Amino acid sequence: LARRQPGATLWLNVPVVLTAGGIATAHVLAHWWRDRWSQEFRVAAVGGLVFIGVATYQTLGCGLQLEPFAMLGFMLAVGYLVAQRMLASERQLMAVSQELELARKMQQSILPRELPAVAGLGVAACYVPMGAIGGDFYDFDTSQANRLGVIVADVSGHGVPAALVASMVKIAFAAESERLNNPGLALANINRTLCGSFQ
Repeated sequence: LARRQPGATLWLNVPVVLTAGGIATAHVLAHWWRDRWSQEFRVAAVGGLVFIGVATYQTLGCGLQLEPFAMLGFMLAVGYLVAQRMLASERQLMAVSQELELARKMQQSILPRELPAVAGLGVAACYVPMGAIGGDFYDFDTSQANRLGVIVADVSGHGVPAALVASMVKIAFAAESERLNNPGLALANINRTLCGSFQ
């Protein structure tokens, strides 16, 4: 622009391309030997190196116009990298979904399967978790004649951590079945059992 001559700085093209291509190639090769790259990352690196080589070849004034094909190959290599990363994320998401389904079944299994039958008392229960896995919990104890022990636990949070806490509450409650005629003592013992298990 300063000299008002189109192409006045084209002489810079060769040293810039050669220098940038050399630095990029050295950088890729240094990491290639030092780091353990995944297969898809290596494919993208090869595509990049081929493009750098063709760009250098074109810059030196060789006749064949291969740069568009090299760019296409590089974009395909990068697309392969992205597609493989997406598939890996999808597989990981599927594994997490399966684990969540297993945790949901486990959490449902700690809830009472049958309602207690107590003479003169009707018992009903409805459990609707807020998410796929609820942490809240209830249980009954009918070990003592003509008595019904009931616990309702509103666990802080939702999901797998809350469900794990609820399962520990169930175990602690079952351990206090002989002291349910004294709810204060039973709750104090449950609290003592759980206290220190969580931050």
